[in-house]
This record gives sequence, structure tokens and C-alpha cells, in this order.
Amino acid sequence: MSKVIKNAVAKIIETLPAEGSREEKLAALLTEERYAHSVSTAEEAARLAPYYEVDEEKAFTAGLLHDCGKDLSQEDAKALPFPPGFEPDAEELANKALIHAPAGAALAAEVFDVNDPEILSAVRYHITGRSDPASMDFVVMAADCIEPTREFPGAEKLRELATVDPDAAVVAWVLLKVESAARDGRKPHGRSGEMLASLPVPLVALGRRYYKEILSETGG
Repeated sequence: MSKVIKNAVAKIIETLPAEGSREEKLAALLTEERYAHSVSTAEEAARLAPYYEVDEEKAFTAGLLHDCGKDLSQEDAKALPFPPGFEPDAEELANKALIHAPAGAALAAEVFDVNDPEILSAVRYHITGRSDPASMDFVVMAADCIEPTREFPGAEKLRELATVDPDAAVVAWVLLKVESAARDGRKPHGRSGEMLASLPVPLVALGRRYYKEILSETGG
């Protein structure tokens, strides 16, 4: 590990309570609002765990830590030791909104002692998704977009649709982000398109129908 990387980790650890619980350490890393979102996402992930047939405690942990890198500076995020296979690509390194996902996986491993690849993957890919996403990836993406504190145009409709089919709600969420970026003249991350292309056609079709329902209610 290089000196720069060691210093980046040490700098973060110095700000945390030495004997604090996982939640206390996370609260020290995040704003109050983001911490509340993280706890709510964790609770939602645990609730969804039986639907996806994944371990409830793992789902809670992945949901709790999914945004743990969100409030780092871009430079600190880039300097972290990323777990093998979870390194950021060039687009993520250049974008603060994207770098927090791989940075979160790094913090989960280095600060919160998480070595479970399912949890690290769910944290790493919760923004863009990935080709052939695992069940835990879906859990965190679903929980992230429908947890009760979320406020964005169409949030209530998305929560309503998720009670019918959480998978399709995730697809609608990805479409909202992809097509919102396109409308704003921004290039969506290619991994989101790869995720949609890897999913069953009927699921993507249902997700697109949900997406259109959301737009019709928000006037998008």
C-alpha cells in the first residue's frame, strides 16, 4: 500500500470514534440527512431481503454502508485502497457523484471490516448497476430508491410500484437516471445500459412501463 493511500485511510480513521459502533462511525462520516437516509435504506433492504432470498443481516449492512463514501472529497475518495475487482474506472474517477460508490466499497472494507463480496458489490454498483446484477445488488438499489425519506419527482409512485414488483421498480429507477442524464445533455454511465441489456426482456419492458407511469404523473 502506498504512502498516499495509507495517509488517506489514516486521515479518515482519525475522524471516527475509536471505540464507536458501526453506526456511530458511519454517523461521523456523513451529514445528518445522509445518515438518516442510510439507516432508512438499511431497514428497507432488510425488509426486502426475503423477497430476494438473501441474508437479512447482510442486506442491512449493505444498505447501511451504501453511501458511506458520499461525503468524502473527490481527492480523498480517489486515494482510497479499492478492493480487487472494485476499482473505479476513468469516468468514475473524474466524477464526484460516481466515485462515492467504489469509495464506499473501499471504506466498507478498510474502516468497517467488511470482506463479504456480496456486500462490497452491492455498495460498489448501487449507482450505475452492472451487467448481470446479483440479488444483493438489486436489494440495495431497490432500497435506495424507495426508502421513506427519499424525495424526488415520482418517488411516491415508484414506492407504490415497488410493492407490485421491486425488480421492475429498480429498472424504472435506472431508466429515470439514464434518461434524465440524456435530457440534461449528460452521458449516462455505460454500465447502466449494460445492466438493462443483461436483464430479461419482459422485466425491462415492465420497468419501462413503470417509468412511463412515473413520467405521466410528474409531467416529465
